Amino acid sequence: MIDTLAYEEYLDDSSFVKYGIVISHLVWGKSYSQIAEAFSISKPYVSKIMTRWRTDGSFEDKRQGNGGSNKKNFAGFEEEVIRKVQQTSTTSLRSIANELNQEMEIEASHKKVGRFLKELDYVKTKPISIPVLTNSALDKRFEYAKSHINDRFWNVCFTDESVFQLNDNRQMVWWSRSDEMRPVVEMKSDRRKVMVWGGISRKGQTPLFFWKLGGDFSVDAYEYIECLEQCLFEEMDDLYGEGRWRLLQDNRIMRGHTLPTILRIF
Repeated sequence: MIDTLAYEEYLDDSSFVKYGIVISHLVWGKSYSQIAEAFSISKPYVSKIMTRWRTDGSFEDKRQGNGGSNKKNFAGFEEEVIRKVQQTSTTSLRSIANELNQEMEIEASHKKVGRFLKELDYVKTKPISIPVLTNSALDKRFEYAKSHINDRFWNVCFTDESVFQLNDNRQMVWWSRSDEMRPVVEMKSDRRKVMVWGGISRKGQTPLFFWKLGGDFSVDAYEYIECLEQCLFEEMDDLYGEGRWRLLQDNRIMRGHTLPTILRIF
């Protein structure tokens, strides 16, 4: 690893960084990844500098430009890219490049915008989806946790349902891994979906049960009881002994030996 502390005062000098890349690789034998980490730059940038050096011993870009006028117009380019991403996290690289080219009168490609965001550790992914919880629901969860803080749950079967949307959210958003948490978006629950039920315990799990939701069909008490009869009672009796287990149901723990009777009442 290169000792970056000795170079901190020079890291703003681009020529020093370029020479440092070449020396670090050719003289000290450092890898591109090690050099990129030491100088807080991207690995592709290290590769580009080394390619130019091996080609003609220079760092200069030999492509014909417009006499430097375009380079002057790039002042503030980085700040504008970040501003646009933070303003609209779902924007695309091409949209950013097109807007900047018009606003700043420059010729920046979407690849240039992408490389810059990558150097700043920005990524574009789907946000984390979370259900919308009311304050009342949060209070109930907190109270339940306090009342069961000493319960070891050794013979409890935990069950839950998970919904799979048939038209899942594909919206991607930009965010910086260096100073942000992955974005979160609230989910809407008015689309066609498949519901999957399952249970786990310390000794094993239940089979999965599936419902196709939509149209006039919904999971009612009778559908739920059928699921428990098919997938819960016999499985837990085999694991713990008949009736010697408990079920966590709607924040309540019910005894296994009373469950068939209780559920059939409904």
